[in-house]
Order: sequence, then structure tokens, then C-alpha cells
Amino acid sequence: MKEIDELLELSRKRGAAIPPPASAEDLKQCSKDLAAKGFPRIPQRYFAFLRTKCNGFDHGITFYGTKPFHTNGSGLVQDLVTANEQSGHSDYMKHGLLIGRGWDYKYFYNTKNGLYETRDMLNYVQEEHATFKELFCWEWLNRR
Repeated sequence: MKEIDELLELSRKRGAAIPPPASAEDLKQCSKDLAAKGFPRIPQRYFAFLRTKCNGFDHGITFYGTKPFHTNGSGLVQDLVTANEQSGHSDYMKHGLLIGRGWDYKYFYNTKNGLYETRDMLNYVQEEHATFKELFCWEWLNRR
């Protein structure tokens, strides 16, 4: 399996929107805002991705960061807090955090089982991944 760094570099060369890593203050504020709205904490491995790799990602698949960012087209990618607010407090959201989306999929961290999930638009689980790296790499290679 390719490494995230390789895929990020390929994505940069192909024009992906990849903001710089999040600052400690950005992550702290985002975590505080999520908690204030009743959402779970950012999962540890996703937190590490945002802090060390990039604060969001958009290139056929999208992962939310601590702040909104512009795509290389004309769009704006929302932040984690806004994405979760717009998804509401439905039953499936009680046990997790929406971390991104694809064309027909949502990327979700399930706090009950500790897995990163790909869900269809009806919220049925399509794939489960033990780590964020597995989710990112699989989605990048298969859905982008």
C-alpha cells in the first residue's frame, strides 16, 4: 500500500487543494468547538494527519480540516465543525464524527468500534478501516 506522503505528493502535482498542517491552536479550538456542540473528539490518527500532513484535503475525495479552505476550482470546503453541524444529530451521528466525503460517500469515525468507515448516502457502512491511513489510501486509490 502506498504511503500517505506519496499520495499527497502525487495529489499536489495534479493540482489538489492541500492546506498546510493545522497549528496546535487550530486543533485546540476545533476540539473545543466540537465538544461545545456535543460532537466527539477528533480521533487520534486523524488529529495526527491534520497536525503533521495537511489541514484538510480535496482532490476527488475530501477530508475536512479545522478551518474552511478553497479548492483549486471555485469551491470552498467546510471545516469539521460545520460539516458535523450540517449532518445534524441523527442516530448514526451519536457514535461518531464525520471527517470527509466523496462523490457518493461519507467518511466517518465510529467511536463505538474505533473504526474509520466509508458510508453511502443512506448511511450504510460500505467499508471499515482500522486506521485513518488505511481509509485515506484505499479511498485515494479506488474512488478518486
